[in-house]
Amino acid sequence: MYEAFPAVSRRLGFPVAYGGCQLYWLVSLTKQDNPVCLWDEAGWNEWEHPIEAGILLTVPSLAEWLQDWADGRDSW
Repeated sequence: MYEAFPAVSRRLGFPVAYGGCQLYWLVSLTKQDNPVCLWDEAGWNEWEHPIEAGILLTVPSLAEWLQDWADGRDSW
């Protein structure tokens, strides 16, 4: 995914998990607290929309995203 969508990866971060149905979880390696975005490939067309058009959800930090997963909470 990182190599297939370099513009997305440069803007949103490093892919950490596939969410199914063209949804990808990406973590920012450069922003404070490493926020995690859920990006919808189907909701974005690089010729017509900015990358942000495909962002469905942002979790404020990687730590919170991982804690939710470890606690069995739904990330959606």
